[in-house]
Amino acid sequence: MVPNLAAGMAESPSLLEAFLSIRRIYERGTFSGAEVQVLSLTAAYENDCTWCMAFHSLMARKEGVAAEVVDALRAGRSPEDPRLGPLSDLARAMVKVEAPSATQCCGGFSLPDTHTPRPLKSCWGWPFR
Repeated sequence: MVPNLAAGMAESPSLLEAFLSIRRIYERGTFSGAEVQVLSLTAAYENDCTWCMAFHSLMARKEGVAAEVVDALRAGRSPEDPRLGPLSDLARAMVKVEAPSATQCCGGFSLPDTHTPRPLKSCWGWPFR
């Protein structure tokens, strides 16, 4: 089974490259591995990505995130952890921001061979949606 996100990017090497670049930025940033997984689990829940939830749950536990924190995130709740709860709340608020339509974002940009990923390539700066 191919994850929904990967399947959506399969026809767009530049979109996939952008996504992987963002993931590399995470690695160089100040977020710990556990914090990255909290952000990822929050986004996975809000995006209703079953595969992502399973993957990031496993990775969160490997990064030392407590089982009760993972359980809360999987249920769409803010963890009670004083550091991870606010981080999850912020991520949830960002993911819930309504992204503009391709027409609003890209001014109706299209090409004769337009495939589904093209508007997404133009608007990929919105939170992982």
